[in-house]
Amino acid sequence: MEDILKKYSKELFSYAVFLTRNLEDAKDLYQDTCVKALDAKNEINKTKNIRGWLRTVMRNHFITNYRKSKVRASIQIEEHDPYDSVLPTYILPDSMTLTKEVIDKIEALPSTVKRTLILRMNGYRYKEISRKLRINLNTVKSRIHRARKQLKQN
Repeated sequence: MEDILKKYSKELFSYAVFLTRNLEDAKDLYQDTCVKALDAKNEINKTKNIRGWLRTVMRNHFITNYRKSKVRASIQIEEHDPYDSVLPTYILPDSMTLTKEVIDKIEALPSTVKRTLILRMNGYRYKEISRKLRINLNTVKSRIHRARKQLKQN
């Protein structure tokens, strides 16, 4: 069994990196797949396409973990909504300070635009904001652009 895993190790690890797009997560996914393969020796002996079986096990495990992480993330958002916090508690570099005037302008923004801007100011990337708010990436970009434009006008 170990010989089979060695034979496909590079390909499986590459596939794990492709799925997770993160080196540490890929290592975990690869290891979990190897453990499942070792536990299922009988099934592997029955299959003709071992490579396909291993890739399917990896993909299914990835999908299961992805769904679990989405559920965990939504539970955390419901338990503590970061948008309900007081605006002056932004995490900003020391060189940046928010004046009362800027805070008032941010408060005056529509809630959807304000939420997006707050996350961006707290260091989230566009893709992270998109996932967290469950909105399209282009919507995130347009909301941030709109917020900046409105802040400059006021």
